[in-house]
Amino acid sequence: MTDEYVDGAGGSEPEGLLAGFDEQVLAALGGDVPHPVDWSALSATARRDELRRLWLWVVELAAAWPVASDVVPPCWYRHESLIRVLSAARDACLAAYGSSQPASAAADWMHVWDATTQRLRHWVRVTGCNSQRHRPDPIQRWVADDAVSAAARVEFEGFVEAEFERRSTAELRDAADDGGPT
Repeated sequence: MTDEYVDGAGGSEPEGLLAGFDEQVLAALGGDVPHPVDWSALSATARRDELRRLWLWVVELAAAWPVASDVVPPCWYRHESLIRVLSAARDACLAAYGSSQPASAAADWMHVWDATTQRLRHWVRVTGCNSQRHRPDPIQRWVADDAVSAAARVEFEGFVEAEFERRSTAELRDAADDGGPT
């Protein structure tokens, strides 16, 4: 993996990679306005297909804009946080360039992209990846370790129940002070 840019003026456009990109965009649009992808709800097949569509968009993005590896590292597809941020950016881009959008929508997209690059930089720093190396996502122990996760869940449920009791008691007391439930 390298961090070098290819000069697009020399005619070295990755035609094979982008072949069918317009069809992918139309499919993503569903013939209309795009809607966000709920990555958690996708089946294995739908996720594979959606990742392939996202890959095409990210390649097009990186070919059109000078995207540094601290914004989109070569291993972006290995990080759920980067997938979701890039997917949201893609959806915003597709919506901005929809045929029913005003001419100012393209400029609005550029503002979205500016904010998105900052968000991507943050998440790339969290991953610790760069153009030369990939690192797995750092997952907190209370999420990744079953025993620690179970203990965290018990503590969470205790907190939720105690808060519920406290709020319920306060609501009943307030209702009694006001002469009844409202």
